[in-house]
Amino acid sequence: MRRDASGAFTSLRLDAAGYRAASFLDERLFAEPFDQGLSTPRSLDEAAAGIGLRPHFIFHVGHVGSTLMSRLLGEHAQVFSLREPLLLRSLLEPPPASPPLPTVLALLGRTWHPGERAIVKATSLVNALAERILADASAGEAANPTRALFMFVDAFTYLRGILAGENSQRETRQLAPSRRRRLMRQAPALVTADEVMAVEPRTLGELAAMNWLTEMLSLAGAAQVAGRRGYWLHFDRFLVDPLGGFAAVCRHFELDSDPRSLRPILAGPLMSRYSKAPQFEYDAALRREVLQSAETLHREELHRGLDWLGRVAAGDSGIARLLAAHARP
Repeated sequence: MRRDASGAFTSLRLDAAGYRAASFLDERLFAEPFDQGLSTPRSLDEAAAGIGLRPHFIFHVGHVGSTLMSRLLGEHAQVFSLREPLLLRSLLEPPPASPPLPTVLALLGRTWHPGERAIVKATSLVNALAERILADASAGEAANPTRALFMFVDAFTYLRGILAGENSQRETRQLAPSRRRRLMRQAPALVTADEVMAVEPRTLGELAAMNWLTEMLSLAGAAQVAGRRGYWLHFDRFLVDPLGGFAAVCRHFELDSDPRSLRPILAGPLMSRYSKAPQFEYDAALRREVLQSAETLHREELHRGLDWLGRVAAGDSGIARLLAAHARP
């Protein structure tokens, strides 16, 4: 859904199979032959008023298996899974690019069948709003509060993953300016009197480290708001024990976690495909090979990124504690 020049919102009509297939519910879908419709802000508010439950959420630092987890959950009989809906990301834009947050959360809470719960995988940039989302989403939902999964990897693993691919390297450079601004707000102790960062990231490894730190700080803030409604999952630890990890996630979301119903999901094709582009093979063994190759080929940038984190931690005790827990596997 996106707003046009007239102020109306253009939406696409997808069936259940369309939602299941889509890796991203964003602008790319507007190039596909889906039926389109227009809605006014008032009609959206009226539609939202009749929707009870709000969705659960997957927040993540990026490149940490969140699409895979979203697809796995989407195979669960009690879940309607949505991946990076444009409507949610529009909240990052100045009003009136999107409807009000309560309306957005209600609309994202729709499901196909009774007994289902929507679980929204947000884009990592939406982490900037995660605290607000979790606070608003659970207002008045004492019986069925919104829950959140926080997916991450340690800094060492994250840097190897980013350095492994040209696309992730390019994305890192593109997103670095906005994440730098967020980090300056999150950690004012790092900002000098001239309104610049005292430890300015410059190389690719340093920029990747800054991106990881920015998103981890956002998740940490959201986790404080969520309390027991939040659950942290290190992706590579999940890969060591997929059944145990998936069952824990299902229990957190208050879903059926009987291994007899989860094993067929994990035994299907999802664990052996690249979740963002399922036509390509990609599994845990290949991921380990890719990370090891990146460590060998990009050792200098990898250490530059880790060294940058160490210098930043020297100026902020909160960052120091975060790194002590999550810098290495």
